[in-house]
Amino acid sequence: NDEVVMHEIEHMAEGGERSADQIADMMRANGTFTLLKEEIARQKALDYLVENAVAVEMPEEEPEDVEPADVDSDEAVAVAEVGGGTETNEGDDKQ
Repeated sequence: NDEVVMHEIEHMAEGGERSADQIADMMRANGTFTLLKEEIARQKALDYLVENAVAVEMPEEEPEDVEPADVDSDEAVAVAEVGGGTETNEGDDKQ
């Protein structure tokens, strides 16, 4: 909530030239107040997850044999050739 955000802004204002209210007004005007509010919410959620995490032992499984997909070289273009995308040249007559 806004009270938690203002508490954080008060810490930021300590020892500075601007008051917490001035900083909050500036942050509201440029949109960073909402960003700070979201960051605090994310941090609280992460803290909750860390505090309540329970280790679970994973069962040991045999790795499955995975065969590579059969790809016709005329149908696929290397990722580097298309600028990092995953497009194919199927039906592309511009080559």
